[in-house]
Amino acid sequence: MKLQKPIMELLFLDYEKSVVNAYNEVSNVIMTQEAISRRRTFVDEHVKALDLSIEAAQELFIAGRVTSLDVVTAQKESLEAQIGKVELEKENTLNQILLYKALGGGWK
Repeated sequence: MKLQKPIMELLFLDYEKSVVNAYNEVSNVIMTQEAISRRRTFVDEHVKALDLSIEAAQELFIAGRVTSLDVVTAQKESLEAQIGKVELEKENTLNQILLYKALGGGWK
């Protein structure tokens, strides 16, 4: 009996450590998700603004006020922003996988 009590205490400490680790994992993933959501709002607005800048550059080109290089530069910046948006969606998807894993989603 005296030998079982220390073993039970060790098992309880291991269990407690596992619960705290699981809580921390889930908490970290949720905080990351919130940051991704805030960034998504900014990135969406940035992409929309750059798309409008392409239209403006094209109109100015037709009017002879800018060169074709300005139009291509606007298109390049818009494309880079769209790539950033795709990368953010990739980060969001990976974060969702981490959340599934942290909640014990059958990960091996």
